[in-house]
Amino acid sequence: MKEPKQTNPKHITAEVDEQVLIDYLRENPDFFSRYSELLSELAIPHEANGAVSLIERQVHVLRQQQINSQNRLQDLVETARDNERLSERLHRVSLEAIAIDDLDGALTTLPDLVRESFVIDYLGMRVESPVSPAQPREELVDPRDETYRDIRIRIAHGRAVCDDRLAPAAIEYLFGASAIDHVLSVALVPLGRHPIGVLALGSEDASRFKPDMGTWYLDRIGELLGAVLRRLIR
Repeated sequence: MKEPKQTNPKHITAEVDEQVLIDYLRENPDFFSRYSELLSELAIPHEANGAVSLIERQVHVLRQQQINSQNRLQDLVETARDNERLSERLHRVSLEAIAIDDLDGALTTLPDLVRESFVIDYLGMRVESPVSPAQPREELVDPRDETYRDIRIRIAHGRAVCDDRLAPAAIEYLFGASAIDHVLSVALVPLGRHPIGVLALGSEDASRFKPDMGTWYLDRIGELLGAVLRRLIR
């Protein structure tokens, strides 16, 4: 005995929905006149002797241009939102930084401010000390230190440098030996336009700090911290 043919419930629903739509369009023949913008989103073939007509081709091109424009607009909106968030974080760091009134407090607080505000995996700061400090700190360095000089040369022009191939010796100097196998990209930020040190930001993401990325916000952070530290160094 032949079994009855099984019917897909989803297929039935689709047919019912389509029939409702067909009936509605028949009852409202001016629908696309009232909502002409929908035509740019519909695929309506127009064959001419088996080939795609010029009109259909033009409509396809215009529809693709519209999609591209919408994507570009979305990218611009996302970029604007990201910049707004970064500006707000930089503002908060600025307010807290200008309230610091001693060097020890600055060397402790400034790295924490930047790390927490901008979600940094590893952070190191080296500041040139004109004299040997009474209480040595690893952040205060002799400008003649060879490893420090090699790093400072790269930021001597006063702008941040991003690097995804920093030498292990430099990574160890900036972040400690435990960071060598984890830091995959680094931003070297000069502390001031005429640098008195370097702020190093390390990431476990190789694409976080790429050589071709913009550094506007990094430069502003460096200028801010450099101005605070220059005021406090005796």
